[in-house]
Amino acid sequence: ILVSLLQFARPSVLKVEIVDPRELIEGVLPLFEKRANEANIDIIKNFSALQMRLSVDKNQIHQVIFNIIKNAMEAMPDGGKITIKTYKMVVPELSYSNPSCVIELHDTGSGISKENILKIAEPFFSTKERVAGTGLGLFMVKSILDKHKGKLLVASETGRGTLMKIVLPIVKD
Repeated sequence: ILVSLLQFARPSVLKVEIVDPRELIEGVLPLFEKRANEANIDIIKNFSALQMRLSVDKNQIHQVIFNIIKNAMEAMPDGGKITIKTYKMVVPELSYSNPSCVIELHDTGSGISKENILKIAEPFFSTKERVAGTGLGLFMVKSILDKHKGKLLVASETGRGTLMKIVLPIVKD
């Protein structure tokens, strides 16, 4: 917890590089393979064939993807499925004309209630028991995406899973 707070409190300079979104996802997934197998969770990848280039701080976007996958797995104690997709589209919430890269993570977990969905990115808000969650994960995700001129879009239904979309600007050629 302390490391997360210090990382957030200390203004950091983004160490940006040009990367493909697949590379970002593939950099995080090995951290979850063993745990997913043990928990009977299938991780399905469906990456766009389109070449997309993002100008991001790789470590920070790894942290974003890590936090979302970790939350998804914790929402499926009896197993389930996480589907990860990438695609290019114009996202009105981010830009009305430029296409963005969308990294979509959909889980078949417990979902988030309507009352809680608006609070999930607030600092120290957690739907998990105190021993399991600090309430900083999605707050950090939102903060990192804000620094990258990106957005987190969330849709969920209790008992039916959660859909999280990481939206990031694509580097123009």
